Amino acid sequence: MTEQHARVSGEGRSYQAGHSIYITEATAAAPQALASLPAAPELTGREETAGALLEALGPEGSGATVVTGLPGVGKTALALHAAHRAVARGRFPGGTLFVHLRGYDPAGAVAPEQALEALLRALGVRDDDLPPTPEAQAGLYRSLLSRRAEEHGPVLILADDASSPAQLHPLLPAHPAHRLLSTSRDSLTAPDLRPRLIPLDELEPDAVAELIAAALTQTRPDDPRPAAEPAALADVVSHCGRLPLALTIAAALLTDDPGLPIAALADDLADTRTRLETLRHEDATGRSLAVRTAFDLSYGRLKERDARLFRLLPLNPGPDLSTEAAAVLAGRPARETRAEPAALARACLVTEHPWGSGRWRMHDLIRLYASELPAEQDDAGALGRLMVRYYYAVGDAADDHLRARPGRPVPARFADRAEAPAWPGSTRNTPTSSPRSTRSRRTSPRSWCA
Repeated sequence: MTEQHARVSGEGRSYQAGHSIYITEATAAAPQALASLPAAPELTGREETAGALLEALGPEGSGATVVTGLPGVGKTALALHAAHRAVARGRFPGGTLFVHLRGYDPAGAVAPEQALEALLRALGVRDDDLPPTPEAQAGLYRSLLSRRAEEHGPVLILADDASSPAQLHPLLPAHPAHRLLSTSRDSLTAPDLRPRLIPLDELEPDAVAELIAAALTQTRPDDPRPAAEPAALADVVSHCGRLPLALTIAAALLTDDPGLPIAALADDLADTRTRLETLRHEDATGRSLAVRTAFDLSYGRLKERDARLFRLLPLNPGPDLSTEAAAVLAGRPARETRAEPAALARACLVTEHPWGSGRWRMHDLIRLYASELPAEQDDAGALGRLMVRYYYAVGDAADDHLRARPGRPVPARFADRAEAPAWPGSTRNTPTSSPRSTRSRRTSPRSWCA
């Protein structure tokens, strides 16, 4: 039988034996933090995803939910928005707990036992009454939450910026009424953790200009620039790739300098050689916010083999590429290579669209970031492999199919004659023609890659 002691706010010392808690003596109240959600930021263009998240936090939803997406896509803003809406609807009368796990902080992530201690203190457990081991603390945490569910109702725990299932596992409440909500740049799944995943993409085009305009007019209601320069504002939005972090930085740059024309910022962002450097803001205290820094933190966590493929992907001239093309680019057998783009997808640095298609795509700003990374010596020759060993070879096979006479053998790459002419349009990343260019009159390389 396990025994754990802790003082709980206003109720004295609690004694746990097995699954039961008993109050044995009165003490002075210890502080509690059961309404600790940070303020919810304004949310633009996320109605559908916010609705899905609210449903996941409802009575029929999942015990654990993770909002995932690429760096800077607005995961925390969505989680806080949905959490506040759920509280306003009366879903969590037992209170709300918040812990920042700093999963991608260069100084190091919050350890699971540190997060657990922070939540126990928020529940009113005094430092000198914390159980001595993480296992005992986890047992007390689950017991206190179960008791709170019976006496006050469900509790929402928001664990922001997790980077591993290990950070979340001890925070999972045992009582089915409670909900754990987390955000992460990774798809946090493990054999002992199966959360509901809410993927978050870049903003819809109609909502993006509104975000910058609202930021400017909130600071200076008479700011004439959004209304006077709609075309320039659209250019800024395009150069930011509809990524909320980039848009927030652009709005901050314009807010800091009310005389800066939006067109001037759009011109600065138009130069891809300096775009990421332009998307950087530093306040008077020296605190900086930068798109490149956000990407650095995710790239730095990749295994070397995955990092190498990440560096090579921008060599592909089209907006996406197949698993087979990725294999050729990396110089690996195709059967071994789905694991690598899939690992990048779990880290939200590429996406497979649609799932199961074997088509991999990078966000424009991430592609630009990857293209600026220093190449390794063994990266040389990757583009030649892609163009000659894959695109030209497949183009030749398609050409042979189209030119084969009835009854003559044709290459086995395509299932039938109809599949060959469909290949350029379906892959959208094919070069101009095969090496036997006189046999083929096709469109330009860029149009084949579009």
